[in-house]
Amino acid sequence: MLNFNNPAAYAKLQLCAFEAGMNINLLRLRSADASRDNNSLSLGYFALAFPLKSKKAGLGFGIVPLSNVGYSIYDYQVNSLNNVELHAYEGSGGLNQFFVSSGFTPIKNLTLGLTASTLFGNLVQERRVEFNDISFLNTRLTDTRSVRGFYFTAGMQYTLDSLRISRSEEHTSEL
Repeated sequence: MLNFNNPAAYAKLQLCAFEAGMNINLLRLRSADASRDNNSLSLGYFALAFPLKSKKAGLGFGIVPLSNVGYSIYDYQVNSLNNVELHAYEGSGGLNQFFVSSGFTPIKNLTLGLTASTLFGNLVQERRVEFNDISFLNTRLTDTRSVRGFYFTAGMQYTLDSLRISRSEEHTSEL
């Protein structure tokens, strides 16, 4: 299992590691007079890591989603002129992270690591008011945000040798 939070853990890789996850959403909405299904299947994430030198240095890369937006809300209202208005609120998009991580062992039991990541994605929010009467003008407001960014994460890991910390029963009986 890969550690996405601490890049120093990549230094201890002995074999190639691959992880992937799938997202499945099964949604059924029901009201008194209608029913609607909304199902989806998508790749959740993937990562590949491999040792550069067994238990001394490793490298990995992958892509993981950080957020996901997906909603549709419809509300019918009657205005003061007794006309029906549809108020619609919709959102879509999400943010993703592509990363490259590396870890190495500078001295025994200590590993250090660094991850370089880029964030990317779009978030779209739309609000609409629609009328059944053609004498009214429909309105629509769309807000689109494009996100791009780059950042680094550092990590450190120290492994304690449990045999050196506490003597075994065999060693204590000889004293």
